[in-house]
Amino acid sequence: MLIPYSIEQAEALSSLPCLFRQPPWGHCRGVVSWEGSAPKAAALFPFAPFQKRTALFLLGEEGAHFAPLIAAALDQARSAGLHLVTTDLPYGSHPFAEQGGLVPWFTTRHMIYEGEPLPSSLSPIAYEDPWYRAYQELIAQAFLPLRRAMNVPPHRMLPSVEDRLFCAQHRRDIFLFLQNRQLMGAVSLDESGLVDNLAVSPSFQGQGLGKGILAFAVNRLLTKGRTPTLEVLDWNEKAIRLYESQGFTTHHRRSLYRRDFL
Repeated sequence: MLIPYSIEQAEALSSLPCLFRQPPWGHCRGVVSWEGSAPKAAALFPFAPFQKRTALFLLGEEGAHFAPLIAAALDQARSAGLHLVTTDLPYGSHPFAEQGGLVPWFTTRHMIYEGEPLPSSLSPIAYEDPWYRAYQELIAQAFLPLRRAMNVPPHRMLPSVEDRLFCAQHRRDIFLFLQNRQLMGAVSLDESGLVDNLAVSPSFQGQGLGKGILAFAVNRLLTKGRTPTLEVLDWNEKAIRLYESQGFTTHHRRSLYRRDFL
């Protein structure tokens, strides 16, 4: 029996295996499959007013029973006015996802570094709010080709109050690399050891700056006792070659699916 999700079901659902990670229970919509007094599977998506995209969380043992759950959750998402729904699944083919209405999108790999500190001579500055416009433009330029190739809307990320606030809140995790007060590149690190948003300005590409920024990131995380990790699309062969040349190895891969309602 399929029934709409409510927060009262969260405790029972939390015992089910997650194909990606547990959803934010209190902010979700979706559908749950019950057998007698126990849940068998669920397809949930976080929802907030005015948002246009969301992720689909699947809970339960993988199988064909997910197809009607996905279809029902996608109908809810469309009715709620969402434009894009994505989901992250173990690497490989998942017929139930396509039967439910999702379309294969791209694959990602999770890479880790387990070596010694790397040679590095770069000294960044910490992010501060006056750098927001330059930083946002750098990230938008760096990820434009990838987002265009993968059709990630919007292709060019735009500045926003929400993004500026996020950067301000995480300013201790963002590092900027300058030359004569010109922004050459940047990288973000977090407490889990994730290397994110590594970007080099087009004006400084081809000079080994990406390699130097990556080395800085690795060394800083190692000094904090963290294992450096990163996520990269299989599409981005140039970045993968850089990471592998510095000692990163692929730990696992995942398959992403999507559904557009525009």
